[in-house]
Amino acid sequence: MDVAYKSYIEALDNEKAGGGGELTVKKLKEAIDNGSVEAAYALGSLHLHGRHVEKDPEKAMALLTIATKNMYVPALMDVALGSERGDLLPEDHALAFRSYFLAMLSGNVDALYEVGRCFYYGIGVNPSERIFDIIMEMHDWKKNQH
Repeated sequence: MDVAYKSYIEALDNEKAGGGGELTVKKLKEAIDNGSVEAAYALGSLHLHGRHVEKDPEKAMALLTIATKNMYVPALMDVALGSERGDLLPEDHALAFRSYFLAMLSGNVDALYEVGRCFYYGIGVNPSERIFDIIMEMHDWKKNQH
């Protein structure tokens, strides 16, 4: 087991056991220093929600960006939603659409729906009911495949 993964798992195990947040954060930082995308996402989420660390949207975004650059779908979805709503930094609908789109290309069915919604309402993209209809057809088909 590599160092990054081991530190990440130790952080998760500590969290599950109800251990102190200080150890969780320490282990996540160790994992990030050793290249863990999952740990960057986890620590970014902690900063986003103010759990074990000070709530800090800028730090959250910086950490989530590490994960999105590696196409980590949960981070892409969080960045998309946070950018659409303005929870991370000021609203950025172009970034929201881009993040949903990348998550969709990674095969995420929820992201497929969100891209369709963006086309319907013109969120970060020119509205197009035609593209919305095509995407919703694909979404319904994909959901029925599972």
